[in-house]
Amino acid sequence: RDPKKTRFMAASHVHTNTRVRLTQPTTQQSRPRSRSVRNRALPDGGAPSGLPAIFSSIFSKPATSSESPSSMGQKQASRSSTFADTAPSWESIQSSAQRILDKHSLKATWDYETGAPSPWATKRTFGDGANRVTFYRDSASWCPYSQKCWLLLEEKRVSYDVKKINMRCYGDKPASFLRLNPSGTLPAAVIEGRELTDSSDIVRALEATFPETPMMPPENTRARVLADQLLRLERGVFSAWMRHVTSGWNDDENRMGVELALQAVEDALASTPGPYFLGARVEGATEDEASPNDDGFSYVDIAFAPFLERLAASELYFKGMAVRAPPGDGRPWPYLNAWYDAMESRPTYYSTRSDFYTSAYDLPPQLGGCAESKEGTSARQAIDGGEWTRDVAAGNSESVEYVNSPPELRNAPPEAHAAMAVARVALNAKAVARFAARGALPRGSSPKPVSAPLSDPSAEEIVQEQAAAAADAAIRRALLRLLPSDEREEDEGTGSEKKHDAAVGIASMQYLQRRVGVPRDMPLEAARWLRAALGEEMEELSSK
Repeated sequence: RDPKKTRFMAASHVHTNTRVRLTQPTTQQSRPRSRSVRNRALPDGGAPSGLPAIFSSIFSKPATSSESPSSMGQKQASRSSTFADTAPSWESIQSSAQRILDKHSLKATWDYETGAPSPWATKRTFGDGANRVTFYRDSASWCPYSQKCWLLLEEKRVSYDVKKINMRCYGDKPASFLRLNPSGTLPAAVIEGRELTDSSDIVRALEATFPETPMMPPENTRARVLADQLLRLERGVFSAWMRHVTSGWNDDENRMGVELALQAVEDALASTPGPYFLGARVEGATEDEASPNDDGFSYVDIAFAPFLERLAASELYFKGMAVRAPPGDGRPWPYLNAWYDAMESRPTYYSTRSDFYTSAYDLPPQLGGCAESKEGTSARQAIDGGEWTRDVAAGNSESVEYVNSPPELRNAPPEAHAAMAVARVALNAKAVARFAARGALPRGSSPKPVSAPLSDPSAEEIVQEQAAAAADAAIRRALLRLLPSDEREEDEGTGSEKKHDAAVGIASMQYLQRRVGVPRDMPLEAARWLRAALGEEMEELSSK
């Protein structure tokens, strides 16, 4: 294969001339008005930074647009109405959800060690003997550099142990990790006794130590030259994206830089067969030209994935620039979108992928803030709650976030995704209820502020039992909406129809609704159903 060299001239231009601006000019005269998400007030009362365990971890999620459908929690906080605890018990709800999942061959939990990829795994074994790798990644599944190494381990099927470490923006790091890596940076790894604290070093060590499933072409081949060119292009795309999404200066010029970078990606993908960067193997290709895998998938795709994922989310949310789109006429960058389609259909990648909402709020604390433009207003309204409806969850209304999930999820009916949401919450029901009840706390109740209110596993628990009971009852009522009436178990409920404060129930559900993380807590399809059900129940309680 002889790739068109001219296609990479643009890549070289992007890489050398588009840099991340680390400091901004001090003059204010020509600076456009833009806001950083890190400075925005949270309409649900300001997220307390200390949060108890949610689902299988301890995390939180910030709120945003005060005009979204779920913002009635605070508006209703002063109402002295009540609601009855009439929903079935957690055991009954979980049993009903599991029966639906079984019918459609889906699971809310599985053998994380040897089964399908999962963000909840702490150990992965692929039958290749004792684990020779210990992998340290961020607890919340936010870090793009951790995701890159995570994907490589999964695609190479290298057995490894997982140690989850807080990022600085949401928690403290354990002393044991700081002894290994005094700088505290993530990711880190110990590979056959060798300590590595840079993602590029980890990648090289994995490729050299476990050559059985290669992810890069051999050195001194034409395919390797192409791969190296593409990896330089990836850094150019990153630079152009950073300059645009973190700055309110020269927005039109910086937007053009992103468009040029994406066009270089489009041209690179168009120049090879198949959806991946190196191209599928073609009949008659020599080893000098061949991709390491028949379908063309390689480490190049892994390197691009974390950043093109976050680029698509943040460019739409902050700047109103649509990159990811469904098939059809007018689809921008069709080869790039075909690459997104192929990547999202891979369970290894999809299990690590965030949704647009999660990315929009985990990026600013990591980057020091992102700059909004007015062009992104409608996208922000949709992502911040405007699309949290049953119609969007069921696929009856188009979403600004198009995904091409793996076949087992893509082909599952809506009731299965709704049941997944129920089952994931029910797995850790009491902790989820106590977490949600923090929404009813007064302002200033947080014991320890952090720069990322989305996640703080070091916090103390300060929830009142009465509020936790109200949250528990309200959440069960919301989840009942996701179970078809003919699938519900006969149940006497909790044994009482105790009355709870509706304002507390609303505030608790809103708090939970805005803090569901993907993939950390559940898949995107399930998260859509949970957010919709909580919104419906808030609407119901607000009318009392």
